[in-house]
Amino acid sequence: MLANSPLNIIAFQECHLANSPHDLFATRFQDYHVFGTKTPSDQFHDTATLISKKIEPEPVPIPMTSPARTTSILLPQSGIAVINVHAPTPPKADFFTGLHQHATLLQQRGWQILIIGDFNTTRNTYNRSTAKPPDAPPTFYELINAIQLLDVADHLYPADETLALRPEYSRDHLFTFGKTKEGKWQLVSRIDLFLAQASIIARVRCRYHAMDVGQLSDHKAIYLHLIPPTPNEAAAICPPFRVVPNLINDPRHK
Repeated sequence: MLANSPLNIIAFQECHLANSPHDLFATRFQDYHVFGTKTPSDQFHDTATLISKKIEPEPVPIPMTSPARTTSILLPQSGIAVINVHAPTPPKADFFTGLHQHATLLQQRGWQILIIGDFNTTRNTYNRSTAKPPDAPPTFYELINAIQLLDVADHLYPADETLALRPEYSRDHLFTFGKTKEGKWQLVSRIDLFLAQASIIARVRCRYHAMDVGQLSDHKAIYLHLIPPTPNEAAAICPPFRVVPNLINDPRHK
């Protein structure tokens, strides 16, 4: 499905579930640089980040300073540091502390931060199917606040506005992780996140989409499209672009 896609960056988690994941990705994705995967026996560094050779001829991996369970790549042409994470279950405070320190170091060196992946926790109760509070440690929120990261989905679809407009939208369209309950598959939370510095989002328009991949995974595939401004927009801050739910099927737009 992804091998022939026009995507510029592809992030995988739980790569230890595949045999020889690096060889697999390198063979299937020949138009991409492949970073981050190790042998299936290494359970602590199971992320893979693929960077299109078309947009970034020479991305720079920084494996020596990346925390466990992450892959960090520098994109010199855009000035963005991409950190692909697979957080432990249950969430651990020291993991987010290490991630915070790592992102802070990159920020101090002038890189804009984009953290993507499976965080195995939610930011708030809006992103859960139950009223149970999130189990994220305080260090998770310290990371977000200190680096000034925006949760892109929440930024584009504010919970209070979206739920008031269409109560089922958050679960059906934004939730990314599901479980089988009482013999029925149900989406239960949004634990897969794009966390971007506001400086990245301010200079582009965004489209966010979560797509069901069937039996391939209990997670959805999530897409983030960052659309550069036109020349006329370049001097202004571009407002977020939001896809209206079921716009295509709305009889008012036939």
